[in-house]
Amino acid sequence: MKTVHTFSVVFWLKKRSTRKDGSIPIYARITVDGIRADVSTKHAVLRSQWSFDTGRVRTKVNGAKSINDDLSKVYEDIIQSKKELLEEGMILTAQSVKQRYLGHDVPLRTLKDLLKYHNDNELQKLEKSTAKNY
Repeated sequence: MKTVHTFSVVFWLKKRSTRKDGSIPIYARITVDGIRADVSTKHAVLRSQWSFDTGRVRTKVNGAKSINDDLSKVYEDIIQSKKELLEEGMILTAQSVKQRYLGHDVPLRTLKDLLKYHNDNELQKLEKSTAKNY
């Protein structure tokens, strides 16, 4: 099994999703072994405000520090998600890092968690006569 992975995180503008005001959403692209996964950063800037060399908002733009700080936080969180997956011995893929970053891969840890999940999500799918047996 391959244990050394290529890994990168870059920020880019999703030009196909240009808004009516001309701003373009900023996305983070996670790449593991050449396979990509994109995550929205919930920020958007004008094309002229974006530095393609640094992958950040130009420093002379109003509010650039705030957006760049948020992008740095996103970067750190993605790196932390990768470290957590490696420490847990999980398979490292772009999708697994994305899911961990978004908080969608949290496994059930106790029987109480499993019962709560079942009661919240699965019980309503059963007929009343079947649900009473549970």
